[in-house]
Amino acid sequence: HGKVNMASALCYSCNCYFINLIEKIGFKKVLESAADLGFGSSVELAYGMKTYSGSLPQLKELESAEARANFSFGQGALSANIIQVASLYAAIANGGKYTEPYLVQGLCDEDGEIFSSHISKSPFRLFSSENTNLISSFLELAVREGTGKAAAVADINVCGKTATAQSGEFIQGSERLVTWFAGYFPYESPEYAVVIMCDDGESGSVDCAPVFSKTVTANINNY
Repeated sequence: HGKVNMASALCYSCNCYFINLIEKIGFKKVLESAADLGFGSSVELAYGMKTYSGSLPQLKELESAEARANFSFGQGALSANIIQVASLYAAIANGGKYTEPYLVQGLCDEDGEIFSSHISKSPFRLFSSENTNLISSFLELAVREGTGKAAAVADINVCGKTATAQSGEFIQGSERLVTWFAGYFPYESPEYAVVIMCDDGESGSVDCAPVFSKTVTANINNY
């Protein structure tokens, strides 16, 4: 991609930028932030229903430059589920505050009155509002000009990012890819975070970004 800054690196999915960035930031800080965001841990969405924990690399693994490079752009020993990715984007949309996700609001009686409400954990700040505003501007650019163009929606600005993850599994000589688009909307005052994932896809821009666009359009048109 030539010489890029963070905005254009996100816009055009330049892995090389983030390989260099993790060396400057320090992999320990990146690993700690990922753990704070819930990566590598399961979450109880409702009584008796937990998410898959996924995995994070161990500190010792990241002593390898190759492992750090993979981790810097979300591959290698890192695995994640849709809930974890949605929580990350929701935290950015929420000005840097992370709230643990849940599925059931509460239990209700035959009249529909809730008699036992879910007790949410208090949100905690992971990023400064200044940094999240900056990241949001980068993610809006990625949809407006970059790999996420197919996620654009008429008359509303959205934020998001494509991803294409290698699985390491080969079928008839072709590797199975897991493709993604994650984002939130509206850009100016976010209300919803949405993650689209396709197992055995082509790319995030081809498989998932158009579905995100249709999902947002259906939402603003009240289905």
